[in-house]
Amino acid sequence: MHEFEPKFEAYLDQVLSSLKIDSQEKKQLKLEWNQHLVDSLDNLIQGGILREKAVEMAIQQFGKPKLLKQEVAHKHSLCYVSIFFIIR
Repeated sequence: MHEFEPKFEAYLDQVLSSLKIDSQEKKQLKLEWNQHLVDSLDNLIQGGILREKAVEMAIQQFGKPKLLKQEVAHKHSLCYVSIFFIIR
């Protein structure tokens, strides 16, 4: 796996900072999302885009922090609802 691109790390920290999930889950999401960003970056560079621009494009393509936070929060709440009904 690649090291964290500083702009990717700042972006991911922003997204993950206010999520109410445990630190291990945040760490796992950060690693997974970083890999997606790196894959996108590599594809953009291979397509002839300069690295600095490709970093920005990869972040834009990945999504706005607010929407990602909402998506994770929604999936997380659905998980708890499912567990609740299974336990009942």
